[in-house]
Amino acid sequence: MFKWVNARLKLFIWLDAKFMILIGMLLGLCLAIWFPKLTDINFWWFLSPAILIYLRLFYVMVFKKVK
Repeated sequence: MFKWVNARLKLFIWLDAKFMILIGMLLGLCLAIWFPKLTDINFWWFLSPAILIYLRLFYVMVFKKVK
């Protein structure tokens, strides 16, 4: 399994690493918004981009061909 993960991780570009950081930030904001006293920002503004970026990373990890 580690060989498979290492082969798939080599497909990522530097932008994908930044996307993972962004997903973490957006999901952290989603958790903060879960508690309405902390903020009044709409939950979906953060969850939607996190899902879209995750789908791109999922595509690279699972469906992109290894060279």
